[in-house]
Amino acid sequence: MEHREHWRRGFRLSRGQALAIRNTRRAALRRKEELFSKRLRALLLLGEETFTQAEVAQIFEVTPNCVTRWVMSFQQGGVEALRARKAPGAPRRLMEPQLQRLEKLIRAGPEACGLDTGVWTAPKVAQVIWDRFRVQYSASQVRRILITLGFSLQYPKRILSEAQLADQRKWLNVEYPAIKKKPTKKEVSSSSRTR
Repeated sequence: MEHREHWRRGFRLSRGQALAIRNTRRAALRRKEELFSKRLRALLLLGEETFTQAEVAQIFEVTPNCVTRWVMSFQQGGVEALRARKAPGAPRRLMEPQLQRLEKLIRAGPEACGLDTGVWTAPKVAQVIWDRFRVQYSASQVRRILITLGFSLQYPKRILSEAQLADQRKWLNVEYPAIKKKPTKKEVSSSSRTR
């Protein structure tokens, strides 16, 4: 009941609070923290000017309950409580010691892990992770892990490095068109029923 009475009397900011919010808002605008700046502006409209909670909600295209949460956060934790926080996401499945072991395995090369190839691919790294740590990742997740470990992704060239340029041109211009199936003029069928 006390909370409702507080809202009926209105939310007011002292001069010091309003000045601190304005200064923090300017800094947030320079850093391009739009959501934080928006929340601070809503507080200023509510606490300094004669806007109601519903009007502020309409201006910022949020619900009145959202504005209430912003005010309550400010009252409990100050200006910093209004900052946007990054969503925590799912917990890591590979812990730091396991990531360090994985990095050593990758640096040792695929042959050291019992693979018969000299090149790492994301599916092969995923298989090593499963074999050693019993954690399953997709190829795209493995690529992200490799980037965080400091490895760069490299993609193979599309041309044959050992073939002669003349042989490549001959294959592209003569042999490849012969392999591709093209309908001849005689084989072209009509969609008409009368033919």
